[in-house]
Amino acid sequence: MSNAYIAATKVFKLDTGSATLLAAGKPIWIDTVVHSGGTAGNAATLTDGNDQEFIKTTSSGNMVFVSFPRPRKINGLKTGTIAGGTVYVYLAEEAGT
Repeated sequence: MSNAYIAATKVFKLDTGSATLLAAGKPIWIDTVVHSGGTAGNAATLTDGNDQEFIKTTSSGNMVFVSFPRPRKINGLKTGTIAGGTVYVYLAEEAGT
């Protein structure tokens, strides 16, 4: 499997680390991040286009949900590490990929 953006549902489906999905000049607004699957202890890190970490999760073997009260704006999107499972990034509006 590989990283993908699904425009119909405004979701990035990520399972491969060290990938640039959107360049630093591309703003996106994130509603929720979900880290699903994998075994307990698997970590996932996401950064903006300038390599500033904005989310880090560690799987407990169950789903990990991180919701923002208001959509969080970042410029660009990269996967730092995804040790296992899949990370879903739900957007408030469609990404300008």
